[in-house]
Amino acid sequence: MEPVRGAQKFAILLCGLRADTPVDRRPREFFEELFVNDSADGLNRYWRAASHETISLAGSRVFGWRELPQSLDAYRATSGRVDRIRIAAEHFASPGPDQVDFRTFDGIVVVTDQDVDLTAPRGRVGMTLNGETRAYRSVICSQANNHCDIAHEMGHSFGFDHAFSMNPMSCSPANDGRPGAYCDVWDVMGTPTSVTRPRFGRSGPLLNAGNMRLLGWLQNSRVRRFTGNSDSFQLRPLSRPDLSGALAVEFDSWIVEFRMNKGWDEGFNRPGVLIHRVADEVPPQITGDQHSVVLGFPAEFLVEGGTYAEGDPRFGPYRRVTVQDIDATNETATVSFLRKAREGLTDEIGILQWIVEGVIGVSPQGTLVKVPPRPPIRDMLVGIAVNQLTETLMDSPEKATLRRASLELIAETVKRELQS
Repeated sequence: MEPVRGAQKFAILLCGLRADTPVDRRPREFFEELFVNDSADGLNRYWRAASHETISLAGSRVFGWRELPQSLDAYRATSGRVDRIRIAAEHFASPGPDQVDFRTFDGIVVVTDQDVDLTAPRGRVGMTLNGETRAYRSVICSQANNHCDIAHEMGHSFGFDHAFSMNPMSCSPANDGRPGAYCDVWDVMGTPTSVTRPRFGRSGPLLNAGNMRLLGWLQNSRVRRFTGNSDSFQLRPLSRPDLSGALAVEFDSWIVEFRMNKGWDEGFNRPGVLIHRVADEVPPQITGDQHSVVLGFPAEFLVEGGTYAEGDPRFGPYRRVTVQDIDATNETATVSFLRKAREGLTDEIGILQWIVEGVIGVSPQGTLVKVPPRPPIRDMLVGIAVNQLTETLMDSPEKATLRRASLELIAETVKRELQS
């Protein structure tokens, strides 16, 4: 995905639509506070925090209110989200004393005075405005939409996909039917756990570490890498780059972060640890298309004592993350990591010669290979398979012996597991 850096200048177009019932419109100053000014609860401050000051909305401007030529019904009948944005932009770009020169902006936000649409294409889209074809980030919303919903759509314009979980079902099938889509409630690109604020309604949360890395918003110097067999790290909240220490830990394809229930993440009921990975999107919608996936469904948010693991703990491969301690006062989390490589032979390697049969042998490459005990499920399956095989044999002493051996193998396996 294309990194996004620097001031992202949006032209915010306040668009009136003719309708049978008069509509009260919010004053222009409301949208300057929401989009442009560095107000504590506005979108400029939000994106500065979400990107660790990598981007801002500095240089954005609000234009309008201005009546569009279309009626509300005609505008709603326009098919295609990009077409609705283009129609409004072309009207504001028309020659005249209040013409908007879009060539000085990176993006366009169309705000309608009545509910029409709430959406944004991913990345930039081409439009011909002021006699020049350029690629713009584009969003359409209404004056009634809240901070959180607009931030979500602006996130798409920067290139973000929806935030996923391991849920086999979509959490918003009407909008995105892919398994796990919208299911990361700890990220604004999912179905977010937000907080309601007085001026702009629901807002937050921030982005996860995986999403931040996709657009180059998480500095590598603030990410520790786990490469050994066991270790522990102290993490600072992902939202606090002003504090010294690690903001995330990379563990193979996983990235581990600590989140506090403060600021834009205030909607979380307590602090906790999250684990994400990044997955390729097939087929891609944009170049280098990827999205984040939160691990641990249905219990993704790990509190003190919480654990997430994958693999076989006895024979490997195995990896585990455990939250040892969360100090909410000092805003730290201590997280331990464990890795276990697979023991013994891989399935593709054979034994050229046994030294102790079933225990140690010589591989075709001439090296000594230790073979771990088989997992009990294998012995159980062998016993069941052999027992079923006897059904195909004619009655004979050999059939009785084979059946007895299969049942003994199953019984011994169960006994061994009960005693362990």
